[in-house]
Amino acid sequence: MSLPHFHRQSQSSSRRGARVKPSSQKGTVLVISVLIVAVITGLAIDFAARFQLSLSRAENRLALMQVNQLVFAMEHAAIFGLREDKKSDDEDGNNDFDHLNEEWKTRELEFQGSLQLLLGDQAEIISLSLEDAQGRFNLNQLAGRQEAIDSSLPFGERYREQEKRLIRLLQTVPGDVVASDEAEAITQAVLDWLDADNNTTGIGGAESDFYQSLDKPYSAANQNFTSVSELRQIKGVTEEIYEHMKDLVSALPETNAVLNINTALPEIMRTINSSAEITPIDEQGGASLSRSRPIEVDRNSQVGFDRPSENDEGFTSIEDFIQSPEVAELFGQEEELLPSSDGLTTGTSYFLLRSDIQLGNLRRQVYSLLHRTQNSESNTLSVDVIRRGGEDAF
Repeated sequence: MSLPHFHRQSQSSSRRGARVKPSSQKGTVLVISVLIVAVITGLAIDFAARFQLSLSRAENRLALMQVNQLVFAMEHAAIFGLREDKKSDDEDGNNDFDHLNEEWKTRELEFQGSLQLLLGDQAEIISLSLEDAQGRFNLNQLAGRQEAIDSSLPFGERYREQEKRLIRLLQTVPGDVVASDEAEAITQAVLDWLDADNNTTGIGGAESDFYQSLDKPYSAANQNFTSVSELRQIKGVTEEIYEHMKDLVSALPETNAVLNINTALPEIMRTINSSAEITPIDEQGGASLSRSRPIEVDRNSQVGFDRPSENDEGFTSIEDFIQSPEVAELFGQEEELLPSSDGLTTGTSYFLLRSDIQLGNLRRQVYSLLHRTQNSESNTLSVDVIRRGGEDAF
């Protein structure tokens, strides 16, 4: 009698076990379903984020393309102004000198207003300014020194005039940061950066062996500057020195692109001193030389460009400048005390255009280097953009 009872219990247990399996499978299916939904949701979120990112990138690319086109429009306006100014100069018989009261400078705001009127609300032209790039000190004019520096010679005989001017310009850093001997050392290092050999110039010079010994080693360029930012890499140039110098110097592609006395910045005018003097003339003397020109450079002008004085024309020759009353007052009448005319000019071939544009949330400031040339044989005039970049690219 006990065996059948056991059998019935076993069957009951078997039936109960069979009922448990469907419930377990349903739980597994539910977990899998939740995982699938989670994966699909995650993929959807990822796809949406990627789409938004791609859309933002496309919008940024479009905005950047539009800003670039606006920069091109500003360049064309500057090219037009430079061409028209040169044509007007030729008609007036002035084809040898440029100054700050010519149309390329005085019509800046007019060009900006005309372009803004064409653009409407599409974009805002924050500023448009055209500068004589040869109003700055061209670092590449120091290239080409063949002879070694003889430290036994007096200062007036030791350096070329362009080198003397850089030594003086380095001493214009506010606060007397750079002494004359430090200025000489930095200038010698600049000469080494430019020359093609690996022979150190003077006591302060530096070639690749010095730069390779630094924590972050690099080599001397041994060629012309392509950007004023290279000054940061020169031995002895601190960030304070660079910040002062970057707006006063340029890296023009020609070594004979020298200083235009009609447009030189006030700090640059201080470097025009008697040949034997190692220090720059004082600020008052620099201001006096600036006033000797037809246009007084005012870097603090509220309208963003140089305010003209009552005079209309520039110096037609360096001799006119050397013989001006202001030069005589500063240096006297003795010829050996007068500044040298070497490395000075009254004409310009290179111009620097600054375009500052706001388009939506995108703002861009671009510097464009323009080269104006006139072929004397064919009498053809051309103005070309030869470089485009940031502030320290020139």
